[in-house]
Amino acid sequence: MNLWDAVQSYIVANYVQVTAGLIGICLLQLALICWLGIRLQRLLSLMRRLTGGAVNGTLEDVLVSLLRRMDGLQDDLTSLHKRLEQLADQQLGCIQHVGIVRFNAFDDTGGQQSFSLALLDARSNGAVITSLFGRQESRCFAKPIVNGRCPLRLTEEEQQAIARAMEGMVKVEGGD
Repeated sequence: MNLWDAVQSYIVANYVQVTAGLIGICLLQLALICWLGIRLQRLLSLMRRLTGGAVNGTLEDVLVSLLRRMDGLQDDLTSLHKRLEQLADQQLGCIQHVGIVRFNAFDDTGGQQSFSLALLDARSNGAVITSLFGRQESRCFAKPIVNGRCPLRLTEEEQQAIARAMEGMVKVEGGD
């Protein structure tokens, strides 16, 4: 009797155990295939995320594309940084500090309807506007403020308005 005949006779004599063993091996292979399929899906998902969805093409093409995108983003970042600096410079010239003082300009008026209003930028430049309200007439004056000072004579109320506007002001280096 040769080896093949011995194997056949063993299988015939123990066919239930042999069949159960083969089914067990098939189930083990099926579980391994499912596990490998799940791992493959995770790897494909990771690859899609890394390549921005471009699964076609070589790895070199994907890397070149990513480098181009990074260069574009760097250019955008540089452009935004320059624009931010421009806006910061422009903002220094905008009105940022306001001070107001209300008062009675004349003895025959009440209700503090007259006022001095100081409007200053970050460099302490701007104007002080004064409105004098009287029973017969009202007047309005504007005086320039350069570096926190006025070349014209200021009233006490105008000085107070400028002082209120400058309270808490942070000094800015440089200027026009």
